[in-house]
Amino acid sequence: MCCKTGRAVTLLPEDLHSDDGGSTSDAADCAAGWDEGGPVWTGQYCRAGQLARLVSGQRLQLEPEVRRVTNIGRLRLTQLVCGMLNTGEGGSVYYGVTREGRISGLQVDRRSRDCLRLGLDKTLSDRLVPPPPPDCCRLEFVPVLGRRQPLTEYRPAEHSLFVVAVHCRPAPREVFVVRDTGAAYLRGPGPDGRAANLELTIPQLRHLVAEREMALASRRETALRSAADCLRRMASRAAPSCDVCGGLLPAPKQAEQPRPAADPVRRWPCDSDSSGLEMG
Repeated sequence: MCCKTGRAVTLLPEDLHSDDGGSTSDAADCAAGWDEGGPVWTGQYCRAGQLARLVSGQRLQLEPEVRRVTNIGRLRLTQLVCGMLNTGEGGSVYYGVTREGRISGLQVDRRSRDCLRLGLDKTLSDRLVPPPPPDCCRLEFVPVLGRRQPLTEYRPAEHSLFVVAVHCRPAPREVFVVRDTGAAYLRGPGPDGRAANLELTIPQLRHLVAEREMALASRRETALRSAADCLRRMASRAAPSCDVCGGLLPAPKQAEQPRPAADPVRRWPCDSDSSGLEMG
C-alpha cells in the first residue's frame, strides 16, 4: 500500500503496473519500504514505464523536470532538503520519476554516481546553517531495466539507468537556513492546495524556532522528572516519603545501645582486707 498523500509507508508490487496491462508479477520486482530514514527500495531493480503510485506530498517530492543528472540544481536540492528537515519528519526527493509517478530513470554512470555522493555531503554542509549531521541525508540509486529486458542481461557494473533518490532523516531539534538565500523553508500546502516548499517569513521563522525551543525544553523537563522519580523510588527503599510533599522523611534515630559495664579492677590478695594479714 502506498499513501497517495506523499506519506509513503510501503510501495508493494501491486502498486506497480506495466503499460500492456498484463500481469505485474514479472515487472513488479521494485518495492519500497519505510524506515526511519525514508522510503528505501527493498527490491533489486524496477522497470521503465512502470507506474509507481508516488505523489508529491509533505514527505515526498518528485522532480519530473530533471531529465539529466547534470540538471540537478544544487540550490533547488538544498531548499527541498531544508524544507523537509524543518518539518522535523524528514522526507525523500525522487529524480527519474514522472509527475504521474511513472518510472523513467536518469542516465548516471559510475563516475557520476561517485561525484553525486561526494557532492551531496559537501553541498549540504556548505549551504545549510547549521550544517546537518553527516548521516542526515543519503543517496540511493535504483537500477531501471527495460520493459522487456531479461534479468539475465542485467550487468550491475555496466548499468547506467537509475532512479535517483535523496533520503533525509528527521532532525526535530534544529531549524535550518539556506546560506545562499538567507531564508528558511518548510513543507506545507501551496496556493493550489498541494504540498510545496514554502519560504518562511521572519515572524514564521521566529515562531518555528520558539516551537522547537519549547519542545526541547519540554523534553528536558520530562527527562528530569523521570530521573527525579527514579531517584525518589531508589531512596524510598531506605527512608519513607511524605504523603503530602513527596519529600523524604528523616530516618529514625537508632536507640543507643547501653555500654557494657566496666570490668572490676583486679586486686591482689594482699590488697584485700579479707586476706587476714595485718600490717604492722
